[in-house]
Amino acid sequence: MPKSLKKLVLRKNRALIADVIAAMDAGLCVQSPDGDYLLGNKNATVATDEHHRAAVLVENETLGWVCGGPKAAVAAQLLSNLAAREQEKRAITQDLLSKYKEITLLFRLSEQILETLDVRASASLVLKEAQQILPSDSGMLMLLHENTGTLETVAHFTNYADNRPPIQVSQLGEGLIGTIAKLGRGEIVNNIAIDERDSGEHALEAQGCRTLICGPLQLKERLIGAITLLRQSEQPYRAEDLKLLTALCAHAASVMSVLRNENQLKESRQNELIFQISSQIRDSLSLSETLQTAVEKIQATLGSDRCFFLWHRSEIEINLPTS
Repeated sequence: MPKSLKKLVLRKNRALIADVIAAMDAGLCVQSPDGDYLLGNKNATVATDEHHRAAVLVENETLGWVCGGPKAAVAAQLLSNLAAREQEKRAITQDLLSKYKEITLLFRLSEQILETLDVRASASLVLKEAQQILPSDSGMLMLLHENTGTLETVAHFTNYADNRPPIQVSQLGEGLIGTIAKLGRGEIVNNIAIDERDSGEHALEAQGCRTLICGPLQLKERLIGAITLLRQSEQPYRAEDLKLLTALCAHAASVMSVLRNENQLKESRQNELIFQISSQIRDSLSLSETLQTAVEKIQATLGSDRCFFLWHRSEIEINLPTS
């Protein structure tokens, strides 16, 4: 919103406003909220009659005054409409810039993640992006262990000398981060010292952390983990910061979920392959049959065109003459 009519008059359509005011009434004068002259008739007398002095309003905020004649109210309404339009344009522009930041962030992150299918490597990429858009002294990406109900740090950065994360493991629902994650909505804490949730052996305030922003990683209301950024200074995080972090968390949750499922599938296939080969070894004492079965299973599992088992033998083993 324009902070004063002075900015609107000096930067936007000054000549047009001056011409309109003069055409309506040569005696009109436009003033700031404090009564300073902006444009119009400098000799105009500020009338005390309400019909000769009207406020320029936007959302009940007085941006200035039009005074000096009976048409002051009409001129004030005209300027109010113009100021409201400028406010609306500014809001739309700000929203577009915010969307552009989100799209640029997620596109850049997607390109990087495509180059790796590792959970920890992808988590580090996500956290690196978070650090770039929201400069912080330390940060963690934690994933939920579904069996134990604990949040475990899989990627972190810190300015501390020992390079350890502020928290390695946190129980879901306990402590500041565990509580925010369980609630399932992002939160800004700009004074950790007075937050009663920050207690126990993992208290962040005891580690010198002053402010925090935390966003849960959720996929269709299922908690995957959380991203937490912290500052040692009292520089606050803003609502706009939480909006960006929330967009990043939504994207990261999808990525982490897919990668974890892919890894679980790979582990399942590997375990099945090991079980089949082990069964073959128990059923047969023939080394050649065991190796042939292993090659066939590996080829089928990996979908390879060819698969070989190569046996290395030394010159002595194959009785080759030595020079």
